[in-house]
Amino acid sequence: MLEPLIDTLIVCTITAFVIFISGAWLTGINGAALTTEAFNTEIPYVGKYIVVVGLVLFAFCTIIGWSYYGEKCAEFIFGRKLLSHIEFYG
Repeated sequence: MLEPLIDTLIVCTITAFVIFISGAWLTGINGAALTTEAFNTEIPYVGKYIVVVGLVLFAFCTIIGWSYYGEKCAEFIFGRKLLSHIEFYG
């Protein structure tokens, strides 16, 4: 479970630095729009694409992670015998 450490310490810290350095936090916008504005200010033409790729990868990994957690919870509640007839990943 190294992902929370990497996400929190590296990705969030870099994002915060870019937002503060660019001054985008003074614009009053929030969320992904703030991050996009900050990256686009500091890395023109490419910044917004970095944010889009990051958001898509994060969303995909979140779906996979929660799917795995859901399967393990169902296995705990219902047992492996009942779930052996259900295929979650394909």
